[in-house]
Amino acid sequence: MNKKFIKMTVDEIHIELFKLLKELDVLFKKHEIRYFLAFGTLLGSIRHGGYIPWDDDVDLVIMPGCWDKANRILAEELDSRKYFVINKRTKKNSPCWNYLTEVTVNGTYRKFDYFREEIAWKCGIVVDIFPLVKAPENRHKWKAWYWELGTIDGVISIKGYKPGLCQIPFLSKCLCWTIFKHTDISRLCEIRDHIQRKYDSRCGRYLIVPLGPNGRYPLEKTLYKAEWFQNTVMVKFTVYREGKAIESAMFPIPSGYKKILRKTYGDYMKRPRGKRPKGVSFWDRQER
Repeated sequence: MNKKFIKMTVDEIHIELFKLLKELDVLFKKHEIRYFLAFGTLLGSIRHGGYIPWDDDVDLVIMPGCWDKANRILAEELDSRKYFVINKRTKKNSPCWNYLTEVTVNGTYRKFDYFREEIAWKCGIVVDIFPLVKAPENRHKWKAWYWELGTIDGVISIKGYKPGLCQIPFLSKCLCWTIFKHTDISRLCEIRDHIQRKYDSRCGRYLIVPLGPNGRYPLEKTLYKAEWFQNTVMVKFTVYREGKAIESAMFPIPSGYKKILRKTYGDYMKRPRGKRPKGVSFWDRQER
């Protein structure tokens, strides 16, 4: 019998993600793992009191020193009947586990067709969990460090993504076909992980989400002062169905959230111009 899939509405996605977010909150608090709402989820919690209406995922960041523990706990204790964790323990050939972990909702699907056929997979609606790492103090050092990240990311892209999908630096191409020709994605991601955490053992004034130069945000928008994350503030987060509030919960955000949002988004309380489409979703649900 063929599986039937139906398109999910944004409200349905928000409700499923809210359930998952509450479970992650309980799990992280139980094991004293410091995390915060991040990126669009942080912005939504402040500007909208919940999700950005057209957003269809959740973003979290984990503080330095908690990343390995968080990944181990997710793999060992999160209910595998309801959720699937994508990281180096479960998807070693994923080109992106080096800088994030994804927790997906079982029974929901989206095919990520930008990966090569041999490693492509279907993945459900998702909570993206990013590490915060310490950044170099010196401007020249962090530019050199970002250059290292970009180079290894280029090699990983050649290995994992479909040809022609993105521009690959010439140096990355040379390294790929000489030094890393016979190195698999798993080993490359381990190298990338080592590079992005090379300053974690030092005292640092700055923290960064190590997306690299090819990430969704440029370096200057995600280089934060460590003091902005020193204390925790709880924010009320509400989920809606057809415009009506159905449930709320309190989640942690960094005390310097205003400075963080201003650094990443500029005038973050100003909504973008133009109408956003309602009910648009990339996600399907298996019909029960």
